Amino acid sequence: MSWVGIILVILGIVLVIKFTAFALRLVFIGIILLGLYLFLGPLLGFG
Repeated sequence: MSWVGIILVILGIVLVIKFTAFALRLVFIGIILLGLYLFLGPLLGFG
């Protein structure tokens, strides 16, 4: 494998890790917002 191939593999792994962390952060924020809606909705008359 050439140096360019090794660099591309490392760059790909780093980008996948960053994208996965970003996607998981969005999922966790969505779960938190859903939980807040389910908890506060009935109290505030939304549900």
